[in-house]
Amino acid sequence: MKPNNLFYLVLALILFSAIIGFFIYFNIYLVKVENIEMDLIVKNNVGININTDALHFGGAPPSGSAERGIDIKNDYSFPLLVTIKTSGELAPLVVVSKNNFLIQPGEKTEVMFFATVPKDYELGKYTGSIRIELKRPGLLALTS
Repeated sequence: MKPNNLFYLVLALILFSAIIGFFIYFNIYLVKVENIEMDLIVKNNVGININTDALHFGGAPPSGSAERGIDIKNDYSFPLLVTIKTSGELAPLVVVSKNNFLIQPGEKTEVMFFATVPKDYELGKYTGSIRIELKRPGLLALTS
């Protein structure tokens, strides 16, 4: 076989493997993705926002904190691995109560989000988002 033909054969195999891997990840491994907006208003007093269209922490003063919770339920017939990621300007202030955990079929669990405002933080509105990924766990996660 000529070196040129071997190069194209290897390139085709790599491309084919990447396409199959992409298909497996997004159609078998990754079950559902939920994106939730979040916001916090840093102000000199406490404020409450109970709207459910996003994760609204309300208002908190510098050196203050706020918390909100969400319920995650597994409506599938197999266990799910829950992974939570935060992003945006609010992300460094937010801590998640639990992450990278298994949830069994029919199980519901509450995940808390805690926003803590540093002492010298500037007043204003800060936003970000939460990405919740529900995945079929690998064999190692099921046995641990």
